[in-house]
Amino acid sequence: MPTILTVTILCLANAAMVVGIGFKGIVEAVYCLILIFQAVMLINRLRQMLDQARDANTRLAALNDALEDQVADRTRHLSETVDRLQVTQKRLVQSEKLASLGRLVAGVAHEVNTPVGTALTTVTYLSQQVNSAAQALTAGSLTRRNLVDFLEEAQLATGLLTSTVERTATIVRGFRQMGTEGMDKAPTRLDLHDLLAELRPAMEMQAQAAHLTLLIDTHPGLLLVSNGWALTQLISQLFSNCINHAFPDRRQGTIRLSSTLDPRGWLDLIVEDDGVGIAADIRPHLFEPFATTDRASGRTGLGLHMAFTLATGVLGGSIHIDDRPGGGTSALIRLPTTDPEAPLPLAKGATAMLT
Repeated sequence: MPTILTVTILCLANAAMVVGIGFKGIVEAVYCLILIFQAVMLINRLRQMLDQARDANTRLAALNDALEDQVADRTRHLSETVDRLQVTQKRLVQSEKLASLGRLVAGVAHEVNTPVGTALTTVTYLSQQVNSAAQALTAGSLTRRNLVDFLEEAQLATGLLTSTVERTATIVRGFRQMGTEGMDKAPTRLDLHDLLAELRPAMEMQAQAAHLTLLIDTHPGLLLVSNGWALTQLISQLFSNCINHAFPDRRQGTIRLSSTLDPRGWLDLIVEDDGVGIAADIRPHLFEPFATTDRASGRTGLGLHMAFTLATGVLGGSIHIDDRPGGGTSALIRLPTTDPEAPLPLAKGATAMLT
């Protein structure tokens, strides 16, 4: 309606101009009319666009409200799901702890019960023999031959007692190492290259005794802040595991230790050998306590369990053991590092000896 009224007024004005100002006035009036008409159309178009923008804003506000409701609803569902998952995770962790404790207790009972039972049987038998010898001595029927036989049996019994008690002591020492001894030591800044250099003479002696070759491939500057005692024990356990299990029947081979720094702030320590590899039946239970294929030789199966505890617990890293390409076994230990410029004292050496 405003557009029609404007055009009507302009037409009347132009008619008056034609009568009053002639042809030149007509041309100017037409040009002005065109400009005014275009301005009116532009204003009308802008008004339409503003109306469309207001409608779009209204729809967008409605969609935004709906989206906020959906997000709030999804957030509530996710929060409830996370809470349920956390409860389930806590239950699973608790169940796994109880299961691990059960396996540990069962393993302890089995490992300790065997030597203790043997010792008890031996002591009982030895006590009977002593009573018999005492009775024969009292009755005056103890002959020289009887005495020699008694002494031989007593010697065998005491030897058996000594071996069983030593085995029990070895098991107790293994559990003592798995305890808190040394694990609460304050972390210090140390160079893994220097630590391995200090441990190298002891490791070379063990390797030479087993007819093995030891290679250490590291370089200075492998700095990390860590528990030196725990790190030394970890290296000791992995190295001893290679010697004890990778090369049966005095088989010759090589044990290699290497390390690199990861740009993301991790230090990778690799302990590998070219031995017989991992037995299929022990692979799923590598880090479980008392898992061993060499129990007949007095192995307790606590070494890798302790290594896992040290790597993932005290040192805050991870450990992965797998077959090595070309034969043998490779253990990857990934340890966290910190800023080498941190104001911590530099460790002067290992705080525990290889065993």
